[in-house]
Amino acid sequence: MIDSVSINSLLVDPTGTDSSYDTNNDGLVNSDDEYIEICNLSSTMDVDISGWQIGDDDPPPYADYVIPDGTILLAGDCVVIVTDYCSDGAIIDTTTCALPDGILDMNFSGTALLGNNGDVVTLADSTGENSCSVSYGDVACESIDPLDIPAFDITNCTYWGSATDGCALLASGDSCSYFPAILALDLLSFDVNQLPNQEVMIKWATATEYNTDFYSIEWRADADQSYQSIGKITSTGNTDTSNSYTEIHYTPAEGNNYYRLREVDISGQHSFSPTRVVSVSLNDDIKVIPNLARNKVSVNGNSENYIISIYDINGQKIIHKKEVYNNESIDISELERGHYFISIFNTEYTVHKRFIKI
Repeated sequence: MIDSVSINSLLVDPTGTDSSYDTNNDGLVNSDDEYIEICNLSSTMDVDISGWQIGDDDPPPYADYVIPDGTILLAGDCVVIVTDYCSDGAIIDTTTCALPDGILDMNFSGTALLGNNGDVVTLADSTGENSCSVSYGDVACESIDPLDIPAFDITNCTYWGSATDGCALLASGDSCSYFPAILALDLLSFDVNQLPNQEVMIKWATATEYNTDFYSIEWRADADQSYQSIGKITSTGNTDTSNSYTEIHYTPAEGNNYYRLREVDISGQHSFSPTRVVSVSLNDDIKVIPNLARNKVSVNGNSENYIISIYDINGQKIIHKKEVYNNESIDISELERGHYFISIFNTEYTVHKRFIKI
């Protein structure tokens, strides 16, 4: 700790099998989403952290990031320093990307700052004479070369253990339930599971809700870079008791499907949940031919006829036919180019497929 300011949490490896976190909300989970959270533990004193430095033990000895002038850390508040919030390599428009309050952007596009196997993070004040450090993984405080970090003080260095699974690292160890207040939803649980009819159930429970307007359920397939909203549920309202919500995704894709929640408050501000992944295996007895189609597609399976509905990427129903024979051609010549979903019912079950109009 320096005065009343300390390192509070680290996101070392945003990707993981049990949890992952898209900190900058660009639809990609990668090293750009690494963050360092620092907090002012004082309940009365604001701290000017202008010119303070964040560094690790990688030579040469210079700060990886210098906090901008005019940055005041209010009493009891935290700031999250993100490797690349307005990501240059992402799908968002970086010219219109605005930093939310409580976020600082290192702008290290495509550059991992925190080593997955171990590293040290040092926070030094503007004089370069006072510091506090956190080490983790394979790096112990006593093994750090002080020449590689300005103002490194081994007496003010704490070892936090290991974190390689997409969850936040705290002084108390790895935690998949902790998220910085500026980023976090107050969730008790968030689960996604494939149902027997090849749909996906999304369930979550909140601990408390204050000024929440609605939840948007966002999804992307393995091959997609961007998330799309597949549902919207209005908040129960202000409450200090737990609430549970459920949404069904009727048209998941074959393979990995990624889900997250976007909580929007009454002022329009939003925060995201961690990402959940479910692998969906669709019924291969029914196929849509061809997958890349220009004018026509057909349904090939074991039934004589089907009921089909075709949806655009926004979930708008474009074509509906109550009787389509096996291998019958379906005219799609009037559709715009792009991705489409097709729901196919064979009197026993419904399957969901995708095709691309070229």
